[in-house]
Amino acid sequence: MVLLAALVLAIATLTPLVLAIAALVLLAVAALAPLVLAIAALVLLAVAALVLTVLVLAPLALVLLVLLAALVMLQELLCVVLQAFELAHNCFLPPEGRLLRPFTVPAPAAGAEAIPSQTGLTPGSLGEPLTQLARARPGAMMEGMHVEAINIGTSDALGPVSSVQAVAGRGLEGDRYFFPDGAGPGEALTLIEAEVLEDVGLTGPQARRQVVVRGVRVNDLVGKRFRIGDVECLGIELCEPCLHLQKLTRPGIIKDLIHRGGLRADILSGGTISVGDKVLEDLLPNEPPDQ
Repeated sequence: MVLLAALVLAIATLTPLVLAIAALVLLAVAALAPLVLAIAALVLLAVAALVLTVLVLAPLALVLLVLLAALVMLQELLCVVLQAFELAHNCFLPPEGRLLRPFTVPAPAAGAEAIPSQTGLTPGSLGEPLTQLARARPGAMMEGMHVEAINIGTSDALGPVSSVQAVAGRGLEGDRYFFPDGAGPGEALTLIEAEVLEDVGLTGPQARRQVVVRGVRVNDLVGKRFRIGDVECLGIELCEPCLHLQKLTRPGIIKDLIHRGGLRADILSGGTISVGDKVLEDLLPNEPPDQ
């Protein structure tokens, strides 16, 4: 009975304290509830703003990416079109439509014998006054320059030969670019440097050039008369690479061969061109030989 009485007394004593604590907790919750609700509302507003921003900016970013990709593609297309326009005359235009690089040849010395035109080149036909080159003293051999390979044949069967007959004003016998009725300017003969072929990883037949030479830049022969063995030639223009060549070889070959694709030349006097023949540049009387 004593224990029961003590228990009842303890409960009676603690009940007001428990009720007071409960009341304080309820008051605290009631006081903090607006603050918690306000914080929750702010968080929800921030999330909503972020979602709205993403929904608005995502399409805009996508549009900008599409426009950027379109601009890049347009730039590439323009580069291809400009490159094709620049190089098309080397493959597709008839001879009369080709753009020859103009050059002026010095006048012959008094009493020198003029070389007769074999290819239709006349004064003014290249955009500048053209005087036929004089037949001067023997030419100066370009140090170490010689014929390394000769490649002729039909378009689908180009192959090496040890020698070929060159016909003045017509081309190389047995080649796809032999013109019985007369070749246009720069159509009779093409040359390319062996060093360039090695650099770009092509063979002579793959490059579709007739004569492969070694030892000098053929670009230097534009506008000059030179000889391969006993065959007299005249450099007309650079033989730039074309889209047809790139289609037959590999992507990027046009870029690799720009201004290194070889030389287009006329054949002024006929004869035999053989592997190993020296290449000589004829000097005019007023041009001293290199020392």
